[in-house]
Amino acid sequence: MRESAVIFFMERDFKSWLLFFFLKNGCLRERVASMILWSENEREVLENVRLQSEYVVSCLSVMEKIFADVLSGRKSDAQKKVEEFVSLREKVDKARRKILTKLSNWNSSLIDRENLVHLTNKIDAVAGSAGFATSNLTILRGDDAQRILGRDDFNAMLRNALRCAKILNDAMASFVEGKDATPMVDEVNRMEHVVDEEHLRLRIRLQEKEYVDTPVTVAIGVSRVIEGVEEIADRSEDAAEILRLILTKLR
Repeated sequence: MRESAVIFFMERDFKSWLLFFFLKNGCLRERVASMILWSENEREVLENVRLQSEYVVSCLSVMEKIFADVLSGRKSDAQKKVEEFVSLREKVDKARRKILTKLSNWNSSLIDRENLVHLTNKIDAVAGSAGFATSNLTILRGDDAQRILGRDDFNAMLRNALRCAKILNDAMASFVEGKDATPMVDEVNRMEHVVDEEHLRLRIRLQEKEYVDTPVTVAIGVSRVIEGVEEIADRSEDAAEILRLILTKLR
């Protein structure tokens, strides 16, 4: 019995020493550091930022339905969805203001207050860009919107811009859980470049003969819709880069 106990304690001490050795030499440091333990105050604020990001995704989900209605010739069906979008947009803004209020008492050695201010403002800007695109789309006549924007190239650009924001939301959720969100930040960056390329091809298409006689007011409205959609991806990338900066400082 005594011999077994001695062996047990020797094994336990050896395992403790082995863990210490690996940590000291960096073998397990990355794994341990990948899980961040937030204080209660930090977690409360970060949970609010995550919630704000989820409200943005909800906004974009409704926006996608509005665009589907308008571009398939069912503009009259979009009105209730527009009201829903406006309500969700207000939730995003209220969340931003709540976060800024909480940040007035921010005390953290891990994350700079200024970075969180920039992050919540950029997340809000994603919803702002969606609102800009949506309001300009609903001003257009349904047949003009359908003729010019109801094509595969614009739909692909819209889909990928929304995907940027959704991946950003996933990155925020992962970050709040204390995990390394860098791979998702990289994916937002990659998708934003895809949207840039699609935007360029779309602008080239709109210079074709088919659109030469488009009235100036319609052309301006269409251009603003496209600009708003592109900015969803741009602002998502901006927010993701701020998150990258925060993650880099945590290492």
